[in-house]
Amino acid sequence: MWTAPQDLELAVQLINRAKKHCEEARCELLRKAIEVLVRGGRGDRRQRSLPSTGEAAKLEALLEDLLDHPSRRLAVYGTLAPGEENHQVIAQIQGTWERGWVPGVLGPIGPFPAFRWKPGAKRIPVKVLSSSHLPRHWIRLDRFEGAAYRRILAPVTIVGERALVSNIYEGVAFIESADGASPP
Repeated sequence: MWTAPQDLELAVQLINRAKKHCEEARCELLRKAIEVLVRGGRGDRRQRSLPSTGEAAKLEALLEDLLDHPSRRLAVYGTLAPGEENHQVIAQIQGTWERGWVPGVLGPIGPFPAFRWKPGAKRIPVKVLSSSHLPRHWIRLDRFEGAAYRRILAPVTIVGERALVSNIYEGVAFIESADGASPP
């Protein structure tokens, strides 16, 4: 399935926003993301064959298929990257690595790098781990990153201009301070 870059960005923004809402609102945001991906957001809303409210897991499974299994990818930009100080946290996960970039902003959270996804911003180099084993490690990785980071989806361009959607950790305190709010 081919999706225009702006449609892919909009769908990913809707998916990321859905994580913060109650079940009904979450389902509606996920449905909108699916419509954007499948019909470029221009489809006839009366002809939906999507699961009803209360079935977020089914909507998420459909998005997982439409986006070619982003749960099997992690883009890293800092200490988890091969050769960096915390790489041992993911080194045992078998998979393949590719170089790429994601639009965003880098800044610090203490001594560690923090990322903020920002469509249209400068290219931040990343390394993308692709592995069917990653879904078994998300809880452990989320715990390792802690409350200072949240895992989101972001469009990533792999060297050679192939676009895909990947998980990436965003720095929460960095985002809030960059937006003018006080860090937690």
